[in-house]
Amino acid sequence: MGSFSIWHWAILVIVLGSIWYAIYLSSRKVNAQGQPEGIGGWLMLMAIGVTIAPLRTLSEISKNVESYGQLMAIPNGPATVYVEVGLFLALLVLQVIVAVALYKKKRTFPRLYMYQWIAAPVIVLIDVLAISYFLKVAPGDLLTVDAVVPVLASFAFGAIWVWYLSASVRVRNTFTEA
Repeated sequence: MGSFSIWHWAILVIVLGSIWYAIYLSSRKVNAQGQPEGIGGWLMLMAIGVTIAPLRTLSEISKNVESYGQLMAIPNGPATVYVEVGLFLALLVLQVIVAVALYKKKRTFPRLYMYQWIAAPVIVLIDVLAISYFLKVAPGDLLTVDAVVPVLASFAFGAIWVWYLSASVRVRNTFTEA
């Protein structure tokens, strides 16, 4: 496994292709009134993050595959695995819907991004509660600093992007499709 597998190449092509596509889309920088529009500026950074998000979720699922195998052998383990994988898959579907809305410049994109922003920590909370319920582990034992800090940091960065989506002239001029 020390080599660069086909999956690594696929991810690299998707990421580089997405960056190229975002740059390509940003070539139209102003509308007829001279206001910014199109995926450019700060919105380009957001587009890269939105594009990479489903890949991060898939990576998280694949990282846990070995743990899932171990959990399947203990009482209530399968239920825990099914809930967690189901939650991750639901988040993955939402992330893909958000990415499609972004690249199709749908009017619903800012709202969908806000739903995704809210869904991520809610999914983590539901996951912790499910693990606690099925495996009889105290939630406090699961909510360590190492587990909570990335979720809070992601939520804080997401809050900045949600604000940007509501305040940006570029966003208002870009996401106009029904």
